Amino acid sequence: MTRWNEPGRCKTRLARSIGEHHAYLIQDKLTIHTLSVAEILKERNLIEIHLAVAGLPDTKRRQYGLDHGFKTVANQRDGDLGKRIIDQLILAEENSEENIDKINIIVIGTDLPTLSHQDLLIGIQLLSKYDMIIGPSSDGGYWLVGFSGNQLQKGINWSFEDITWGTNKVLEETLQKANDRNIKYKLLREQNDLDIVEDLNPWQG
Repeated sequence: MTRWNEPGRCKTRLARSIGEHHAYLIQDKLTIHTLSVAEILKERNLIEIHLAVAGLPDTKRRQYGLDHGFKTVANQRDGDLGKRIIDQLILAEENSEENIDKINIIVIGTDLPTLSHQDLLIGIQLLSKYDMIIGPSSDGGYWLVGFSGNQLQKGINWSFEDITWGTNKVLEETLQKANDRNIKYKLLREQNDLDIVEDLNPWQG
């Protein structure tokens, strides 16, 4: 899941500090990096990739897909992050070539300069043992969430309902919901989303 890469339409918090053009360039590099990481596993026939873009006009959707190597690109509807994730989970289930009980689904954003294909590979492997995986971010949210086919069949709406999105309580509240329902989950390594100018500090000399 990502945002349309155009000045003024992506990385708006970062843009307030470094300008819309520079924020756009960073978003563009992050998107390319994320897709290239996922492509490594796709080439091994380990995953299918579904790209969902927020803020992308219908008139530019086909060209955006071609520019990034995708025949089809889905839009993200309006609403909070939880509703948008649920939409993409449903869409991925509908478009998958496998039966729902045989697929695992991982949702990831494009804000991670340290993301590697090993992160995704570990997540795939863990979903053979766990109902849910989460990649915690240093701001109290998460950079990845994934569900096993078994858990998808049982229902996953609970994990996105009544969450205070955009706060440092997102991960805590999500894990509490999982614990309340005896969901078997595993945390991946913590990573840092690149959202504000302070997040650039580790990358500056």
